[in-house]
Amino acid sequence: MKNKKTIAVIMHSVVNFKFFWIPIIHKLAEEFSIIVYVGNDDPEFLKTLDVPCRIVELPLRRRIEPLADLRALIALCQELRKERPDLVQTVTPKGGLLGMLASALVRVPKRVHTFQGQVWATRTGLSRWIFKYIDWFIARLSTSQLADSQTQLDFLRTEGVLTSEQGAVIGAGSISGVDLSRFHPAVKKEAELLGEIDNAANEWVIMFLGRMNIDKGLLILGEAFEIAQKRIARPLRLVLVGPDEADIEPILKQKIGSSLTTRGYTANPEHYIALSDVIVLPSFREGFGSILIEAAAMGKPTVASRIYGIDCAVRDRETGILVEPGNAEELANALVELATDGELYAAFAKQGREMAVSDFDQDTVIKALGHYYRQRLEA
Repeated sequence: MKNKKTIAVIMHSVVNFKFFWIPIIHKLAEEFSIIVYVGNDDPEFLKTLDVPCRIVELPLRRRIEPLADLRALIALCQELRKERPDLVQTVTPKGGLLGMLASALVRVPKRVHTFQGQVWATRTGLSRWIFKYIDWFIARLSTSQLADSQTQLDFLRTEGVLTSEQGAVIGAGSISGVDLSRFHPAVKKEAELLGEIDNAANEWVIMFLGRMNIDKGLLILGEAFEIAQKRIARPLRLVLVGPDEADIEPILKQKIGSSLTTRGYTANPEHYIALSDVIVLPSFREGFGSILIEAAAMGKPTVASRIYGIDCAVRDRETGILVEPGNAEELANALVELATDGELYAAFAKQGREMAVSDFDQDTVIKALGHYYRQRLEA
């Protein structure tokens, strides 16, 4: 007889596990038995993990690959039939599709899927319809649905993916909130990073952290940087931190030359945020934008796109500035304003920290998620 209820978490990528689920699992494992089914895209990282759960690597891939997907579905069915979890939690589109299908087939009674942004939001034609239908199908297979922001939930309902009765948001949003003991204004600047990035003491550092691709609006950011350079007296530096998935670096290097610094994946984003003056997220689509609340927690103002999800992580004209996606001129204006108005900058920094503490404290968010699971299991 099991002493604890079992929760199975299914996701296609180690990246999602790495960024969001480690602190969740540490907390939830106090009450639940946790099994994580994850793709094997980074087996070396999984070997280094010390988490209170069982981890099962499966051939879950991000792209649509029929044979591999069928193998993964069969493997998931076998695992779930063997373990008989009380609740399945899926995240990411592929994890949601295969995880919900497998758990429905083996009749797991409670099935929760979390939406973290829609790949089809900026697409048109057949690809938009296909990926939107996949989300619709996931919603029909699940017994409960979560979104990581209120405006994303509104979008899903408006688009007919969810009914008006379906879906919920944990607290003010996000997946796992922000670790306030890790992200805070007193984080020291790392000496080795200081030498690499802050080449001149009076440089104003504009920083992006995340996956570097076209949907993140980085080409627009490059244009805005060029405009801002002409309007700000002090030297500017653009720093991009994250894996380059679309050969963005050579394009921007040609535009802005030595004013660009790029770095790959980092396990310590707080060290880079400490070196920044402003964090920028000019995405065309985003479920929430966790980097924005991490920056706010460290007293760094933000500039980001006025789109669903992001508008729950940035309070416009209070903790940062929201601009129309794809508008380089408006983005440049926001950067210039923050670089030249010290009082505004200080107000945003103070109010951002206050917002992170009041709305996104990690302990509070994870406790609320645990409460949500208890409600589902007791229903």
